[in-house]
Formats: sequence, structure tokens, C-alpha cells
Amino acid sequence: MNQPVQAHPGLETDLRHAFEREELFLRYQPQIDLASGRISAVEALVRWRPPDREALSPAVFLPLAESIGYIAPIDAWVLRQAAAQNAAWQASGLPAARIAVNLSMHRFRRNGLAHSVAGILEETGLPAPQLELELTERIFQEDPATTLHTLAQLSDLGIRLTLDDFGSGFFSIRQLMHFPIDTLKIDPSFVAGIPGDRSCMGIVKAIFSLAHNLGMSVVAEGVETREQLTFLLRHGCDRAQGFLLSKPVDAGKIEQLLGMNPIPPT
Repeated sequence: MNQPVQAHPGLETDLRHAFEREELFLRYQPQIDLASGRISAVEALVRWRPPDREALSPAVFLPLAESIGYIAPIDAWVLRQAAAQNAAWQASGLPAARIAVNLSMHRFRRNGLAHSVAGILEETGLPAPQLELELTERIFQEDPATTLHTLAQLSDLGIRLTLDDFGSGFFSIRQLMHFPIDTLKIDPSFVAGIPGDRSCMGIVKAIFSLAHNLGMSVVAEGVETREQLTFLLRHGCDRAQGFLLSKPVDAGKIEQLLGMNPIPPT
């Protein structure tokens, strides 16, 4: 799935036809509320199956889409599909869980983003508080005034905002104080260092303290071992996501998992 683009000649042409051929699809990975053991959010992850090839991960084809100016349509499609799926889950009586969608910098910088997102919510019938947008640090590094205005518009709609891969870049504490961020998602490299790396453990605990003192919640991504989960539970992490809890799965599997307690015993 993660083979480099260079190993797939002709991908650019294929990608331009992915929508009309209905080759894009979503997988969903649960985020578990560690206080209750229940699914509180589900991250929507796009996949692409080109003609006569195995499915490709976003790490392979999204940089290609970005380079040819095709990332914004993919972002919009993912958001609409994910919102519609979550609205359908809730309409069927399943327990409420937010749907988390990654937003690229190119999509974020387009004029009228908040209006566009509001239109998708109205179209799909998904309540705004049931949508969570995950943003990378790159978004905050250019034109802070415009970024703040756009984030404020999204927050005013009731949408939850998450800073993804926190700790991997140079996002400052001062910026956290000024932007309407609801959740910090810890970079998986720090989680991978638990429990053997004292520095990683110290940084993760410091992030918990920082976030909670600022009224934010914390998601730990990349949880793969019970030792990691035990550490997160013990030190007050709010949500966890990773292969230990569930790999990305199709919508039908999420329907089975909602309302269950998928956390393994520790």
C-alpha cells in the first residue's frame, strides 16, 4: 500500500479519473474514550484503488494529488462522504460519535471554507458538533490573521478543531493560547517511545498537562501495545487510536463496534 509513486507509472492520469470511476473509498479508525472505553470519534481515512492495482494509502497518492492541484476536490469528497456516513449511523440509532476528517492546507486556504463546510453539514444532516476537523501545523505557519479568522468561523459553527501530529513541528504554546483549538493529537513517534524512552514519556505527560490546563483534550495516535495503553490510562489521556484497539475498517465494522467496549484488558 505504501509503495512510492515512482513505482506506479501512469498514476497521475489514473488519479484524474478516480472520481468518475468511483475508485476512492473510505476506511474508518475508531478513537476510544479512555474513561468509558467507548468509541467517541471515528477518523475517516481515504484510500484509492487504481485500475488493476492494489489499494494505495494516502501517504502515496495525496502528495501526488497535491502536486497536480487535485487535493481540494479529494478533501471535499472525503468530507461529504464522511459526514453523510456519520449522519446515517446516527439516524439508524447507533450511539453518537464524532467523525474526524483531515483537512489539507490547500483546502483550508480556499475562500469560503466555513460556508462550504456548513453547506455539507446542511446537505447531509450531520450536526456540527459531530464533525471534527484535523489540521496540521503547516496551516498555522502562514498568515496567522487569516488562519485565526477561518478557525473562528468553523468554531462558531460548533465544529471541533484538532491540531494533528502535535510535537512534530514548531507550534508554540503562545499560538495555542490564541487559536480556538479543542484537541491536541500527539505525534505517533512519541507514543512509539512508550514505555522504554524516558524522554518520550516525559514529553507525553507534559502535553497532557498543557492541554488540560488550557481546557483541551488529548488524543494519542499509534497505540500498538498494552503497555502504551496502560501508560496513557494512568496519566490521564482522553482518547486513544491505534492498531491495538482497531485497524482502519469499513463502515459495516464500525456499526458493529459502536456501543461495544473494544478496549482490551490491561
